[in-house]
Amino acid sequence: MTKIVTAADIDKKKLQDFSNKWNVKNVYTDYKEMLKKENIDILSVCTNTSSHSEIVIYAAERGINCIFCEKPIASTLKEAEDMIKICKKNNVKLLINHTRRWDSNYQKINELLNSGLIGDVKSIIGYCPLGLLNNGTHLFDILRYFIGDVYSVFGKIIDTEIDPGGYGILIFKNKAYSFVDSTTKDFLIFEIDLHGSKGRIRISDNGRKSELWVARDSKNYTNIKELIPEKFPNSSNKRNSMIFAVEHLIGCIENDVNPICNGEDGKAALEIALAFHESNKKNIEVKLPLKNKKLSVKTSK
Repeated sequence: MTKIVTAADIDKKKLQDFSNKWNVKNVYTDYKEMLKKENIDILSVCTNTSSHSEIVIYAAERGINCIFCEKPIASTLKEAEDMIKICKKNNVKLLINHTRRWDSNYQKINELLNSGLIGDVKSIIGYCPLGLLNNGTHLFDILRYFIGDVYSVFGKIIDTEIDPGGYGILIFKNKAYSFVDSTTKDFLIFEIDLHGSKGRIRISDNGRKSELWVARDSKNYTNIKELIPEKFPNSSNKRNSMIFAVEHLIGCIENDVNPICNGEDGKAALEIALAFHESNKKNIEVKLPLKNKKLSVKTSK
């Protein structure tokens, strides 16, 4: 069981609205004052990306058991590494809010991929809205969850002032590859199409719909296999993914285990997004890890 005991926001109007809605009496305009005065087990950091590092490091050094940080984890890889280092030093659980990790549908897909149902994943097509850091990191994280670490990035940027979108190719360490499109700004889209040696899984409707095809002997051609649609084995658990995330977070504290989306995962998703910018600038395929640890992209006004 969790209880909201305090909150901080530099915007007094938003702070008062939050206080009224959730019946939280102890509120502050200075998070440092809050952390000094309040007894907190879990801190949720949902500020602009540029302040994540400062807040997480300050909280970790003051004995917070667990920090639930919004994505992207930080503005630069250097900041992310500092956050991870300080949390590890102080035995603080750092969880990054790539929400789909706790979505039962995505967890079921990961289970099916691990079972070998569609064989070795060869190629992936992924779509998300404009914004490689704010939106793209969600896509990059779930692709890593499904496929594994990325070896290199070749990307092009769609030029906008704040958090540009882009498109390009990810090459994974296991030789799979993915075409990524983060250019749409007219409507919400989050889709993934996974092609394996034995079948295909497609995620659409912003993750609410999943379809499965398995390669079977063709009824029309000799010695040829075709993709035959099969019923997708949906998870029976339809609870809100954020509830799962909080329950997982509590379990990490009580059982002293590492979160399934930790600081290293957050850093890896950030690195892929930044690699798009590095690749676009130099017009080359960029191999990971990135050497420029201070590369940053503006994500908010």
